[in-house]
Amino acid sequence: MIATFGCFLLTLVSAVSQSPEMQKLSFLIGEWHSVERSTAPNREPIDFTLDGKNEWTLGGKGIKIEETLHFPGDRKSYNFILTLWDAKQEKYVMHWYSDNASGARTFAGTFVGNRLVLVHTPDAGQGLTMRITYVPESERVISALLEVKVEDEWQVRTVAKYTRKQAMKLFNESSQPLGL
Repeated sequence: MIATFGCFLLTLVSAVSQSPEMQKLSFLIGEWHSVERSTAPNREPIDFTLDGKNEWTLGGKGIKIEETLHFPGDRKSYNFILTLWDAKQEKYVMHWYSDNASGARTFAGTFVGNRLVLVHTPDAGQGLTMRITYVPESERVISALLEVKVEDEWQVRTVAKYTRKQAMKLFNESSQPLGL
């Protein structure tokens, strides 16, 4: 009982101690399911789904995202993403780890209107320049695009629509905190 109340208070304190920049990312928090389509030149599109859990970490100074991608043929892939605010650069920095890569891809960016736009520039010019754009459409829906830069043109490679799963219930019907 005390532990549950302590966890509840810790959640509230974390939310209060977040910077205004991190509070802008609150729309990402929760458990999500997405339906996605990935395209590439000279290949058939691939439709897949993703289940993810996004939560505050580091005392509200970061968001960690754990994702499971479900591909045709029962094939799975996994991502771990850590997003922070870099006050010196005045940008969000996202470190994206994937089970099919040896290191992190680092993206950086800001909000453009209501869109969170993050760009990855490969080290030493090796690999693709990528851009991820998140657009909150409602409290329950986020649209996302993953684009690659080919020559000087952005090309869409993945289109995603994330739907928030059931919200975490902190109170019962009598407005009493759960677990007390």
